[in-house]
Amino acid sequence: MNEFLSDIDLDFAGVSGAPKRIQPPGPIRRLFQRIDDTNDFVMDIDWSTFSGYMECAQKAEYSMIYSRNDGGSIALTYGRAIHKGLEEIYLARARGHLEVNWAAVVSHINAEYSGLPFEADWRTPERALDTLLKYDTFYANEPYSIMADEHGDPFVEKPFSYTLCAIPVNKTLLHKTSQLVKSEENNDEPLHVGTIYVNWTGVIDLVFMSKDDHLWPVDHKTTSIAGPAYYKSFALSGQFIGYCAAIQHLLHQKPAGMLGNFIVGRKASAKGKGVSHALERELYTYEQWQLDKWRYDTVNHAEKFVHDLSDNYFPANHTSCQNKYGLCKYFATCQAEPSDRLQHLMSDAYVFNVWNPLAD
Repeated sequence: MNEFLSDIDLDFAGVSGAPKRIQPPGPIRRLFQRIDDTNDFVMDIDWSTFSGYMECAQKAEYSMIYSRNDGGSIALTYGRAIHKGLEEIYLARARGHLEVNWAAVVSHINAEYSGLPFEADWRTPERALDTLLKYDTFYANEPYSIMADEHGDPFVEKPFSYTLCAIPVNKTLLHKTSQLVKSEENNDEPLHVGTIYVNWTGVIDLVFMSKDDHLWPVDHKTTSIAGPAYYKSFALSGQFIGYCAAIQHLLHQKPAGMLGNFIVGRKASAKGKGVSHALERELYTYEQWQLDKWRYDTVNHAEKFVHDLSDNYFPANHTSCQNKYGLCKYFATCQAEPSDRLQHLMSDAYVFNVWNPLAD
């Protein structure tokens, strides 16, 4: 065991056991929220879900319309555990605490790993804690200060939401109200939609202020991939540019760009050679025209999504069936005949999507 862990109570649970698909707690995420007693609706979009539409409209139909997901992975579990630990580290620093509450960090890690429907690999709870302890030491003297929001609270793991556009529809959809509208699960009438107000939502991990008074939103990335090509791939990231646009909207100051905070981890080789972990950072600068173009592009994608919803047809893009992480999670469903796909989608191969950046 790492020497850093000797004085910490490691009461980790839920790592072993037969893999099984379980439904996470929380309400099923629905596409719309009705505005008062009108036929107008708010549609929240975030990078995690809406980037799926930009890859493949049919993938978005499964995740956004039917609210079905694959239940996660050990990589996502490990990433959430690291995020929770970094939140504790930066809240402690922002509040002037000399020590991180490591007992709270362990509790967060344990909660993330509890009851996993899959086996843990090298990304164990102990490895997550070890990584966080090394991170806290490596970045003990940050060259940045932590920004506060308008209420004076540290800008750490802050959700945001604001309206990007309004899209007139004025049409009765083929979908039932219960399927698409939050808190109307018992309303099986066809859904009539007047106007859809599209909100850009998400969670900003952290916002730094540099010594020259520039804002740098931070996004923590856990990855087993590293190197110049991987880091360069974020230079035109819609997530990074969209988060800069959000900070400009919230703090009324254009950020200089994004800070990518990469926590690299790999399985150690059999001979113990190679880098099993690394901490890397990259700065990505953006001009105002890039933020403006991001908004125009995102509104355009949202309008196309609403058009597909209105027509009840989401075309597949089979060039995205295979990516660097493997097959699309809906690959098996798309192989089924169209008449059988909904039955497959509602099988134990998937769970209902309950994640919401505004409720996390």
